[in-house]
Amino acid sequence: VNYCFLATPFATDPAPPLTNRAPLCAQTVTNGSGTNLVGANYYVFDVPTNALQVTFEVYGATGDVDLYVNDGFCFENRDTFSLATTNAAYSSTNLGMTNESILVAGSSLPAPLVTGPWYLAVVNREPSPVTVDYCVKVTALLATDVVGLTNGVGYSPALAQAAGVVAFYHYKVSPNALQATFQIINADGDVDLYVERGFSPADIYSSSYASANPGLAEERITVNTNSPVPLAPGEWFLAVTNSGVASVNYTVRVTEVLDTGVVRLLNSLPYTNTVAALGSLTGLPANYYIFTVSSAAVRAQFEVLAPSGDVTLVARQGLPLPDLATATVLSTNSGTRSELIVLFTNSAPIALTPGDWYLGVLNNTSNDVSYAAVATQFFSAGTNITPGPIIIRSNLFCASYNGVLPGVNYYIEGAANFNQPIVWVPVTPTIKATTTTLNWCITLPSPYTFFRLREGLSPVSSSNPMSFTASGFAAGAFGLQWNAPPGLRFVAEYTESLFPPVWRPYPDYITSTNTVYIFTDDGSRTAPLGPTRYYRFFQVP
Repeated sequence: VNYCFLATPFATDPAPPLTNRAPLCAQTVTNGSGTNLVGANYYVFDVPTNALQVTFEVYGATGDVDLYVNDGFCFENRDTFSLATTNAAYSSTNLGMTNESILVAGSSLPAPLVTGPWYLAVVNREPSPVTVDYCVKVTALLATDVVGLTNGVGYSPALAQAAGVVAFYHYKVSPNALQATFQIINADGDVDLYVERGFSPADIYSSSYASANPGLAEERITVNTNSPVPLAPGEWFLAVTNSGVASVNYTVRVTEVLDTGVVRLLNSLPYTNTVAALGSLTGLPANYYIFTVSSAAVRAQFEVLAPSGDVTLVARQGLPLPDLATATVLSTNSGTRSELIVLFTNSAPIALTPGDWYLGVLNNTSNDVSYAAVATQFFSAGTNITPGPIIIRSNLFCASYNGVLPGVNYYIEGAANFNQPIVWVPVTPTIKATTTTLNWCITLPSPYTFFRLREGLSPVSSSNPMSFTASGFAAGAFGLQWNAPPGLRFVAEYTESLFPPVWRPYPDYITSTNTVYIFTDDGSRTAPLGPTRYYRFFQVP
């Protein structure tokens, strides 16, 4: 057993007691004289039985001071506190007027936090006799200070969190958790969130994870089993800071996704579900699925069918669970349009490979959204399609295609002529094949005389809406303007009647090398402009 024995007489109590969270300022420590320049002040703090961790601090010093902390009053080398020796269990010896801080918890080494008196020594390090002023404070984080959270259940403090105050929470991650999402929602002021495995470091701002969005934006941190600091069973610590000038109300929530909470999809079998709204207090705005692609599959498709609101479909092979940041493929059709991801073994940049693929359905709205999720694998690429018989009747043109894949989405495009550039316009909604033959018909007369089959979701069914930024009519021409990423292609159709028998195609694509798209119709490439004209637009591949 190694031990220290030191006896020094003091005329008065050398270590005044400190109170939890109560700073003691206007403290002074003066150097000695001659060859022994060190001066030291001592303090004591009685660690309570329910303390989880204690932070000892010295700040606001007018000179260079160091801080030493011991379980007991046995500071070695107390006459000099030499920097070349170990003078206490813990030390903070920052140069100059930098603040000093020491955190001790139950797992700290070399001296774990235990109940009873802990002593502090504040040592003057100035090179000549000088008095240094400073503040000293001890902050004990008690078990009663840390609110325990329950999976998926939001907690709202009874009183608004005052400015400058830090609130603490903890959550016990389950052994079979794949992902945990830590959130601050419904805040009426600017708060920030910090998350750490185990208990917080002395400086919460150095926590492993932080979310510090400005204003009233939601704070969200998602940790997976392969995150930089991986999700692991046991206690996780949350700190919520209010750095504003007014008190803030908010709700804090932790939501785990367990391995049992990831739904396994069976081939071609729709799974109906509902995804919680953004800001929901009872659920995460995401549902997760797993689908195993076999080694013989050459293509697969992942779908969201008939959503009642706007959702995004994300996917990736293997963990972590996909979100907008970790997904390798995604489908982002807006509104209530279906979502579709199709992968082949030779797709680029993400190819289909055997194994477990994880899907996520993310809610983009403030309402719950119902939908059906479907995953399908195919053992044929479905690229050997041949035209079938063509039938022309008095008012119908009908055609068929052989070799399509049941369950795959197709649509028909039409072109008015073969003059360059050939403008292909979607003329049918999405058609999901049910057999290996696809049949379709179009009413005659039609402005289109050439047709072709395409695979995918028809722009008639799934095209994202356009928001026009400008419109005008001048010098016999009508113009529209909108914004979109550069390099896209749009087609237009027009009619003089709001409910026409047919829409007629505008004979050119609309594209742009920048983000501004302009459409102009002066009647020179269409019929002369009449008193009214209606237009509709589609984004096409």
